[in-house]
Amino acid sequence: VCEYLEVEVRITVLNARFDVLNQMLDMLRDHQNNEHSSHLEWIVIILIVIEVIIGCVEIAGLMGVFKGKESGSDLGCSTPPPLLIPPHPPM
Repeated sequence: VCEYLEVEVRITVLNARFDVLNQMLDMLRDHQNNEHSSHLEWIVIILIVIEVIIGCVEIAGLMGVFKGKESGSDLGCSTPPPLLIPPHPPM
């Protein structure tokens, strides 16, 4: 009966097909991992660029590039008036 149904040949064909499917799944998994890594690398690059821009603005601020007529008037950084807190009554 096994020879008539060619069980051995069918098992060999099925094993070959499963091997091909396994290789395809490995390839898709590698592709997905590479795509995720690429996405993370772009995020890191963008964060580095933002950090460089912030550093340049800080350096320009230290050099006085952003000074207006009055110190800090352009950026709204004037010092607030001191808070007057009443003293606590003695106990």
